[in-house]
Amino acid sequence: LLQAWDYIFACIHEKDHTEKFCDDVQLAIDGVMIKWRKLELNVTPKGHGVETEVTKQIKNFPVGSQLCWSIHQI
Repeated sequence: LLQAWDYIFACIHEKDHTEKFCDDVQLAIDGVMIKWRKLELNVTPKGHGVETEVTKQIKNFPVGSQLCWSIHQI
């Protein structure tokens, strides 16, 4: 799971956020969250934020890493 999260957060810092790129990142996020829930781990507000908002935001705003940092601060 940690390697998957590392991949996801690295993707957020990428400069080229095409539709396909965002779809691939969302698939990675969805996969991590499925595994997370199967392990019966608590899903924090940060986890929900990443799951539902990150790819929406990086599609609409060119600097996804700022959103990532904002979620981290919650």
